[in-house]
Amino acid sequence: MNFSLKLIFFVISFIFFLSIFTPSQGFTQDVLYKTNGTNVLVDVISADDDEVEFKLYDDPDGPVYSIRGFKLRRILYEDGTLVDYGNPLIRNSDRDVVDYGPAQGSEMNPATKNEYYVQGRKDSQAYYTKYKGAGTGVLLTSLASPLLGLIPAAATSSVPPKDHNLNYPNRDLWDNYDYRAGYTEAARKRKNKAVWNNWLIGLGVNIIVALALLSGE
Repeated sequence: MNFSLKLIFFVISFIFFLSIFTPSQGFTQDVLYKTNGTNVLVDVISADDDEVEFKLYDDPDGPVYSIRGFKLRRILYEDGTLVDYGNPLIRNSDRDVVDYGPAQGSEMNPATKNEYYVQGRKDSQAYYTKYKGAGTGVLLTSLASPLLGLIPAAATSSVPPKDHNLNYPNRDLWDNYDYRAGYTEAARKRKNKAVWNNWLIGLGVNIIVALALLSGE
């Protein structure tokens, strides 16, 4: 294969990456605002006036849960769309008992829950560092061949970081649903960013080398 064809091949690989393999920052983040004052980070699968089906944000491979519409105040979708169910805030009500297991979170006011979520994201930036191994492997493979590098890049970015690699600083905080959601979301985004940035570096190096060789002919 001559250098002109090689350059075309690399450019096609780059376009293929942009159209097919651009990472989505992990799992879609929607927010359920419940009548008992708690919020839950989810991926909404289906929703109508009577019932909402969803998966938990930090468990994308887990089961599908559901919640009755009368237990929701509103849904905020990732794109900013807000669906108001028109139900008032009712604390400590039997009518608002959680019926979908691990999605219940902790019973605290929304402001406090938001603080835990933000703290989780901040701690992830400080303590989660074990994404570098995945990024380095993708870089080395991509330097040899950007097309081959797509394989580990796509595979690595499609799964969240393993718990034993998260390196969270405090077990008590980790047991809080909102802190954990913020920490794992930020960790996954950081890992995906490192993986795909390293793939682009490998692709860029190959293109620069090809151009340099072409200019020398």
